[in-house]
Amino acid sequence: MYRIYSLLIIMFCLFCKLNLSFAAAENNMANCQNLGAKWRQFSNGCADYCSKYETEFSVCTMALTWSCDCGEGKCYDNINNICRVPEQQTEQKSLR
Repeated sequence: MYRIYSLLIIMFCLFCKLNLSFAAAENNMANCQNLGAKWRQFSNGCADYCSKYETEFSVCTMALTWSCDCGEGKCYDNINNICRVPEQQTEQKSLR
């Protein structure tokens, strides 16, 4: 009986976590569209984040990622939820 209750509690927690994740994604998508940008799928975890352009070494996951595409010459500041011009363009270097 204890295992059944434990399993139900775990399933409930996972369900709540998924609902919060979907709500956050919908909120991010609405914010992106309010900025006049396009919500789309990127081929890696760096998406159009400003940190990709402003750091010398960017490590991007190989995972499909939904994010905000601010367009040519701009990047998405996912901390402040704004589209802006990158502070500095650094040449991307490879670790190979």
